[in-house]
Amino acid sequence: MQASLTEADLQAWGKRIGRQLRTPLVLALRGDLGAGKSTLARAIAQGAGVEGPIPSPTFNLRFSYNAPR
Repeated sequence: MQASLTEADLQAWGKRIGRQLRTPLVLALRGDLGAGKSTLARAIAQGAGVEGPIPSPTFNLRFSYNAPR
């Protein structure tokens, strides 16, 4: 699937995804530099109820977050 989204659209989409996820969950994102992986990861985490800073997933092997559900 390929789509072009504005940053605001990507954030809204990510938050919708995050609200629907059930934990525990492993989510992997892959894409070119500047593709929006960090924006999407932050929005998904926010939608899942994760609070606090959410660093860029680039160059990291794994981040763990506790969602309140």
